Amino acid sequence: MLAGSGPAASSRLWATELAQWEQNGRHGDPPGVRPAEPVDDPDMREYKPMRRGYLLRPETVESFYLLWRTTGDIVWRERGWAVFEAMLKETRVEGSGFASIDDVYIVGGRKLDQMPR
Repeated sequence: MLAGSGPAASSRLWATELAQWEQNGRHGDPPGVRPAEPVDDPDMREYKPMRRGYLLRPETVESFYLLWRTTGDIVWRERGWAVFEAMLKETRVEGSGFASIDDVYIVGGRKLDQMPR
C-alpha cells in the first residue's frame, strides 16, 4: 500500500502504481518514495509488526548509516542518530549493559531479562 493512501488502497501493488506513473509521463519522486508524515493511528499504518519487541539488533542503524554514505542525504544520518539515542534511552539498565525491550510502542516500557550477543 502506498504511504498516505489509507486502507482503501491496500490491494494496489506498488509496481502497478509505478507503471501507471511512468506511463503518464510523471516526473519527480515516484509514488511510495515521497517523505511521509508519521501515522499515529495503528489502523492507518501501511505495516503491521509481527513482533513489537526489540532484541538489541543494530541492523537498522547500520542501514541508515549506509544510506547516508551512499546517498549523501543527511536525513539518513539524522534518522540513524535518533534511533541510536532512543536505543540508549530505552535499553540501558542500571549499572552497565543493555536489555531487550518487550514493546517498542511503549516509552519506558518493560525491559526483558536478556542481553543477546
